[in-house]
Amino acid sequence: QPVTSVDWQSQRRVRELFYYLLAHPRGISREAIGAIFWPDSTTPQLKRRFKNAMYRLRRALDKEIVLFDPDDGLYSFNRQLDYEYDVEIFLQEIEQAETARDSHEQLVAYEAAVHLYEGPYLADLDGTWAWPDREALARVYVRAILKLIEFKLELGRHTHALQLCHKALKEDPCLEEVHRQAMRAYAAKGDRVAVTRQFEHCRQVLHQELDLQVSPETKTLYE
Repeated sequence: QPVTSVDWQSQRRVRELFYYLLAHPRGISREAIGAIFWPDSTTPQLKRRFKNAMYRLRRALDKEIVLFDPDDGLYSFNRQLDYEYDVEIFLQEIEQAETARDSHEQLVAYEAAVHLYEGPYLADLDGTWAWPDREALARVYVRAILKLIEFKLELGRHTHALQLCHKALKEDPCLEEVHRQAMRAYAAKGDRVAVTRQFEHCRQVLHQELDLQVSPETKTLYE
């Protein structure tokens, strides 16, 4: 059931607060929340703004969406509710893949994780608090997709491996290791022209974006 801007009463900060609570499963204090969302507020202002935001949040979703523990003074998202959170499922699939006993189980879990990732975490939010998680989740995604590409190449599924390479490079065009995997996939398909095109694209992107040359490893692979 979509929650629209009308439900949020057009309060982007309230929606962001919801995600902030989701990102802190152990709970977070009012003061810590205030330091992120209303850093210049006086104590009375913070109390009023926090109360207003919580009221809007509970009204937009459900009055039981946020729990308060009086013993430690922490607010948290109510994880006793019937809910699904794509970030949690993504990380669970990654953990399952990394602890799997056989390659097939790994493959299935990595595929599920990569399928869930649809772009940078909370890309439409400007809050600096989300930046570390955004970068961390992107790194986990890149590791997962690289593992999946390795599996596909080993299984001889070169076209699928190339699709994954393109998907990873859409996330970060400077991933030199992914460019190398794409070159290997094209080579396995016997497409020498595409190998050259991929190498040149890698060289151009690294130069334009990072002012770097391709690594000796990539050059040797190309040769």
